[in-house]
Amino acid sequence: RRLREDRLVARAATATDLALTVVNGMGEGIAAAQLTSLAVNALRNARRAGADLADQAALADQAVYAQHQGEQYVSALLLSFAYETGQVSVVDAGSPQIWMRRGRTVERVAVEPQLPLGMFEETAYRIRTFQVQPGDRLVIISDGVHSVMSPAGEAYGLTALQRGINASALLP
Repeated sequence: RRLREDRLVARAATATDLALTVVNGMGEGIAAAQLTSLAVNALRNARRAGADLADQAALADQAVYAQHQGEQYVSALLLSFAYETGQVSVVDAGSPQIWMRRGRTVERVAVEPQLPLGMFEETAYRIRTFQVQPGDRLVIISDGVHSVMSPAGEAYGLTALQRGINASALLP
């Protein structure tokens, strides 16, 4: 067991990519938790098998579709950050939005939206890329954040969202 732990630590120390996945199963309660768990485990198994982001999404799509026949789906955002180049590979499967703060500018990162996982049988997913630089901050939000209404009945809106992201500039 000690030898295995040493190999895992060595592998982690030489990794050149960081994987980040945001997953949101449809619905609420136990059913949504089970749906999300199915997708997370399918994504994890595909990633550990060495599949790229598009294949990870396709395999999770098949797992969710096989279980729910398109009646339930999972929104997912799959990201892989290359440390050395700053290139981010992304598959947007019905996901939340990505916003980037670079310097004093806050802008939405435009990535091609694709179908959520499990909506249709055998969906083909495509990897898109964008660049990050040292000091950039990515904020991932759901549509519920910018479309929520205040107690006064006003939409939170994009301007307030950008102000909120800028206000976090000094936070770790």
